[in-house]
Amino acid sequence: ALLSERRQSCPYGLAGGSPGKPGQAFRVAVDGSVTPLGRAFEIELMEGEQIVVETPGGGGFGEPDVEAQGG
Repeated sequence: ALLSERRQSCPYGLAGGSPGKPGQAFRVAVDGSVTPLGRAFEIELMEGEQIVVETPGGGGFGEPDVEAQGG
C-alpha cells in the first residue's frame, strides 16, 4: 500500500522560484511492462514484480539564474 501526495500538482516554488516535478509510481511486471499507479493504492505483486516510486522534487526559491542555465 502507498499513500502519497504531489502526484497531480507540482510542489510550488517560493519568491519566484520554479515549481518542482510531481512524483510518480509505477508497477513493473516480470515481462518489463510498466503500469502507472495513482497517489493512493493497495496492490498485490506477483513474484518478481516491482514498484518504482519517484518522489516529487522540491520547488525552487527565488528568481532562477538565467546565466547559469546558458540563457
